[in-house]
Amino acid sequence: GYTLLQRLPGTMTARPGRRRAALAEAEGRCCVSRRRASLVVAWTEMILLSSFFVTLLYDFQNADGRLLKTLALMVSCLVHLVLACLLLHALRESFLTPTSQEITGT
Repeated sequence: GYTLLQRLPGTMTARPGRRRAALAEAEGRCCVSRRRASLVVAWTEMILLSSFFVTLLYDFQNADGRLLKTLALMVSCLVHLVLACLLLHALRESFLTPTSQEITGT
């Protein structure tokens, strides 16, 4: 029968250095796609939270006896908006900062 090593491509079995380089390259591509997806999610969250906050501001002017509930929702929305801004900033910084694989060229 075949073993797992016999089925692996030549770059995975020829030399350990090549194997590490192939794994690092695959990991680097994976990290970039994850960071891009995280940026898309963060931007979407920012847009949704902003539109929700504008809706709450409009509702705040027309609140009939629901003032405390609307105010609590506005504070919660503002906290989430600040957290989304911080997340977006951190993601943009990590996206602009090269990974260790990109620096060393491996």
